[in-house]
Amino acid sequence: MKRIKLGKHNFEEAVATAVEFLVEGGVVLMPTDTSYGLAADAARDEAVAYVNRLKARTDDSGNAAAKPAAVSKPLSVIVSGRRQAEAIASFNPAAIKLWDAFMPGPLTLVLPLTDGSGLKHGDAGTVGIRYPKDDFAIQVAERFERPYTSTSANRSGRPPAYDPDEFLDTLSTDDPLPHLVVDAGTLPMRPVSTVVEVLKTKAKVLREGAIPAADIEAALV
Repeated sequence: MKRIKLGKHNFEEAVATAVEFLVEGGVVLMPTDTSYGLAADAARDEAVAYVNRLKARTDDSGNAAAKPAAVSKPLSVIVSGRRQAEAIASFNPAAIKLWDAFMPGPLTLVLPLTDGSGLKHGDAGTVGIRYPKDDFAIQVAERFERPYTSTSANRSGRPPAYDPDEFLDTLSTDDPLPHLVVDAGTLPMRPVSTVVEVLKTKAKVLREGAIPAADIEAALV
């Protein structure tokens, strides 16, 4: 496991290194606009399976999820902007309103996957889109040139980590490790993203987080 202490002096180098690891199929523990996340190529089976192992996710029978398809809960992905998002997800007028109102920001839009998206992260037919207000996360998406997973860095059922070691300390000696840690220190205790499902013509708040549900409703009027 490689570890980089992120700072202004090495920002570009850290972005380039994170992208190198993603290209090679690695998993990167890195900061976002909310908590730390686990980044991996969302179109690569082995990389997504590794994320599921790090999170200790299981399939419906309680067995460790060896394959992404065995996990019904899809991972969310980070994109560099709307163009990258529209390449993998279908936007309707409600989704566009929410995007314009809150992106970039702590919002996860759950949208229908487009045909040929190539993502390997579940079988629900939807994808959670994140466009965070975080320069590092966005720069990685721009240079990687495709979406990568943005699931929070935590074991299944535990709270998200706001410091890299909060997550690493939950791993046992038998658990895998992230291939790269981008250490930005302890992040502010910001709320998780608000998750809104937008299918067909209706929007539904699945998880209220940093953006109040009332603000979501107001933006859709």
